[in-house]
Amino acid sequence: MDFDKAYKAKKHITDYVFSDSKGERQFAHDLDEAKEVVVYAKLPRTFQIPTPVGNYAPDWAIAMEVNGIKHIFFIAENLSVICLFSPLSVDWHLLIYED
Repeated sequence: MDFDKAYKAKKHITDYVFSDSKGERQFAHDLDEAKEVVVYAKLPRTFQIPTPVGNYAPDWAIAMEVNGIKHIFFIAENLSVICLFSPLSVDWHLLIYED
């Protein structure tokens, strides 16, 4: 593993995040700094969620706690735009990271 490109994480399920871009590295840093984030994971490409229209392969999973309520988000990434989707609601959140 190339640890030169790794980000030393605080709340990731492993000690290091191997990001694919500067935007992902910044995203991991922001997750570590967010007080609402309990734990997060950069998911392997083989992780898939079956849906009626085909399998969904999110890049990230985030567990958060806001006002005592626990949330799980799965992240779909498209270039520098990161979409947060909660399977328990219809809410989408957009975050934009510049590479």
